[in-house]
Amino acid sequence: MLISEIVLMNPRLTQNQQIVLCIAFNAPTSTVAFEQTQQNPNMVEARKQLANMGMIEYDDENGIVVTEDGKKAMQREDLLNDEDALTERGMQLVQSNVTTGL
Repeated sequence: MLISEIVLMNPRLTQNQQIVLCIAFNAPTSTVAFEQTQQNPNMVEARKQLANMGMIEYDDENGIVVTEDGKKAMQREDLLNDEDALTERGMQLVQSNVTTGL
């Protein structure tokens, strides 16, 4: 396998992409996740990029949900543990978004 193939399969996520994944994973519903990631243009762009990479999907209610690929990326970034719960770092990203409105 070429290094370029490995990079494409395991991209490093930006902070905004990490925040969007954590919010989407932690939100009580997919529509709440969508609304919470509408706060600024950077989050909207991160959401679009994650959808293009197959890490989130839009559901029938126009909400967003994290895919299995998204969960794997979250684990690589130390945002999600093996029990499918946000890590301390993942929770910090969610909380930082709530308090600062990134």
